[in-house]
Amino acid sequence: QIKNKVEVVEDNRQEQSGNPQDSNAEAIKTPLKHAIDERIVHKTVTSRDGLTLKCIYIPCTTPGKSKTILLCSPLGFCNIFAFRPIIAKFGHEYSFINWQYRSLFESDTPATLRRCSVRDHAEDALDVMNGLGYDSVDVMIGHSMGVSVCCEFALLYPDNVGSMVMINGGHGHLFHTAFQPFFRIPFAGNISESIVNTLLNNNPKRVMQLLKDLGSNKSVESLLNFVGRKTGTPYMISVQGEGFYNEWVQMYFGGLSSDDTSANSYCRMFQELNAHSTYHLLHLIQNKCLLISGGLDYLTPPYLMKEMSSKIPDSEYHCCFLSTHLTLMENPDFVLEKMENFLGLNQETSLN
Repeated sequence: QIKNKVEVVEDNRQEQSGNPQDSNAEAIKTPLKHAIDERIVHKTVTSRDGLTLKCIYIPCTTPGKSKTILLCSPLGFCNIFAFRPIIAKFGHEYSFINWQYRSLFESDTPATLRRCSVRDHAEDALDVMNGLGYDSVDVMIGHSMGVSVCCEFALLYPDNVGSMVMINGGHGHLFHTAFQPFFRIPFAGNISESIVNTLLNNNPKRVMQLLKDLGSNKSVESLLNFVGRKTGTPYMISVQGEGFYNEWVQMYFGGLSSDDTSANSYCRMFQELNAHSTYHLLHLIQNKCLLISGGLDYLTPPYLMKEMSSKIPDSEYHCCFLSTHLTLMENPDFVLEKMENFLGLNQETSLN
């Protein structure tokens, strides 16, 4: 066993070594996201129970490189938006695979709700890998809900993944700690459960559409652009453009308001995340793990990942002190620096 490394680091908005330095008008006009999106190859894979899963493949920019990263999305994300900074940074070393969870967006919905558990998503991950011709992947990266999928996958298929990077997630029973950023509050989970149940019983698609429309308001758009310009790191802006908060709002609520099935499944997946836990089995995970939390994360508080690090034998923990549940958006430089060290890489961004 390797002794766990635990580190709490204050938020750092300075430019990191090896990251793009351009923050001029040209870099903002032509963010790297366009080069990333042009490389996307859309595919479909059939799961073990006959569902069609929508997935994407992004080839490595360096010919001859064979390493692969499997990306496990946050709940509600219908594309690779959350992972673009990672793809831009490590696209010269790795190819990337991502898929839409069953019952969301363009992936099929099973006949019974019982087949939408976190375990089902982890089993889908293996189906996606196999469907694209991979028996294993070098790295698995999970953000938010993707962390739960990563833990479940490592326990089910430890030999099919090398190392794991987990960002802004937890070990289970979501409602027990949601909106309790500093310590657990007795019975607070009942409030989160009531919010989800109320949303589920009151046309969630309409609620998502209202939030999307609110985000489309010109005043809100201007405010979000202003926040992006003032708070976005140079690297984030060079990859996503200064309107990244607007893009996130439209992508997130636009996808969830696209159909009733996705909106309803979104709410039910919160219930599944609350029902799921791997805490009692974390000590069995033998894969090398990097865990990154946000010090002000209101949904999956940082003490969860610290608890995970204390249980997973070969783990390394870092906390970005001033970020919330969106550390990869708020301070991608921090995440990429830790990943670069963890993966043993120290090279320029391939798309720069």
